[in-house]
Amino acid sequence: MARRSSPVVALGFATALLMTGCSGSADSQDAGADRQPSTEPSTEPSTADPSSAPGSVADVNEYVDAGDYDVYVRCWGDKVDDEPTVLLVSGATLTIESWWPMALDLAREGHHVCGYDRAGVGNSYPPVAEERDLEDQVGELEAVLDGSDLNEPVVLAGHSAGVFPIIGAAGAYADRIAGIVLVDAQPPRLNTAQIAALPPERPGESQALQDERVFLGEVITHPEHNPERLVEIRRDEQAIALLDQPGPLFGDLPVVVLQAPLPTRPEGLPDSYHEATVAAINASHEELAAESSNGELIFVKDTGHSIQQDRPEVVMRAIRDVLAR
Repeated sequence: MARRSSPVVALGFATALLMTGCSGSADSQDAGADRQPSTEPSTEPSTADPSSAPGSVADVNEYVDAGDYDVYVRCWGDKVDDEPTVLLVSGATLTIESWWPMALDLAREGHHVCGYDRAGVGNSYPPVAEERDLEDQVGELEAVLDGSDLNEPVVLAGHSAGVFPIIGAAGAYADRIAGIVLVDAQPPRLNTAQIAALPPERPGESQALQDERVFLGEVITHPEHNPERLVEIRRDEQAIALLDQPGPLFGDLPVVVLQAPLPTRPEGLPDSYHEATVAAINASHEELAAESSNGELIFVKDTGHSIQQDRPEVVMRAIRDVLAR
């Protein structure tokens, strides 16, 4: 598990590293997480990806209007009668490239699969607002649903921080959701658990612990540290408020939560801090599965944080399962 390397880091990257299991390819973990937001996205969607080669499925690229910026959407395959579209929600700073070639494989099986780049990431335009939160992410997802030709209600598959717009969507327009697959979701309560577990500051403490203090005290509270311009701690609080409402947030929707192996303790961090981190990760995945009366938690072996890249067959199986329920 890598430590946080800089206080100026894309939102979610440090947390994703913290959550990375010790198994799986390092190259596959949060691939593309260090991409910088483009201030002038290309007017032509990028095709520099494994699925750009000629194939037997339709490949549609488009932009949808999210109010004050445009969001890039890509779809594979044709819509299927009486089957929901699978809409992929990437982790923070990750583009839809993070789902290839799994998305193309699902389309070749005959499913309709779409994904989008979040504000300021990949081919999507940067947001105009100086500060954004969960409500903005929910509005962005709604713009994708409104602006794209999808079979609704859709199955939402979210990786890492992609859990947040899905939580928000479940609270705002659950009738547009047919099922949910969460791929090693970023725990909404992780940051607050780590803040509470930080030991008192002392002279001579490790660089790893200093990095944690900077991340938890500055990065998650200032929008300039991420391309979406999110105030992460505010987004966390909004998601937690939805999870804390009476009754299961996801109702009786079919929900599959996939959890990667837990991280080992990074050198320089106290045992008590690491134990609080691991406890928050475990509790969060259990909570997310329990937010549906039809939820299931599956532990995945031999993978890093990006299960869709390290073990794509597991994610595909979960998506097929939700589609079939």
